[in-house]
Order: sequence, then C-alpha cells, then structure tokens
Amino acid sequence: MELKILDQSKNKVTLEVIGWDIGYINLVRKELWNDEKLKIAGYHKEHPQKENTKFIVETNTQKKAIEAIHEAVKRVKKDINKIKKEVDNSLKK
Repeated sequence: MELKILDQSKNKVTLEVIGWDIGYINLVRKELWNDEKLKIAGYHKEHPQKENTKFIVETNTQKKAIEAIHEAVKRVKKDINKIKKEVDNSLKK
C-alpha cells in the first residue's frame, strides 16, 4: 500500500492510493461523511484493472483535510475492533 499526495491545500487534499482494495477506501469515505465539517469525500478509479485510485477530501471550514482523514481512519479502526471483539465473544460461546 502506498499513498502519494497529488495536491494539497489547507482544507483540500487529493491523494493517489496505490495497491489498496477499493473497499478500504470506501470505508474511510463513508466514515468521512459522518463529519459535519466535510464538504467533499470521493474517489475516482480510472480503470478497474489499475491499482491507482484518486481520493479527494475537502472540508468546509478551517479543519485540515488530512486531519479529517486521520480522524475517520481512527473511527473505522475503532469500529472494526468492536466488531472483532463481538465476533470473538460469540465464537467462545
């Protein structure tokens, strides 16, 4: 997995995501929409067989777009860990 910053300003960032399954990007994108300071969160994949995906995030305030991404990733991790615990507990029964 690799991330390249293609364009960045204070409240907008365009990343090139290389080697990630689109499902991971979609998880983060959907979680970003829970942030009321978000203006845009989307991705563009030029071709299904290419590994590169452009991921664009823009906030509508002074909040940094990169900060919004970091916060969304933390929330996704927390949710995944919660699901993992629930699955582990159900398997112990």
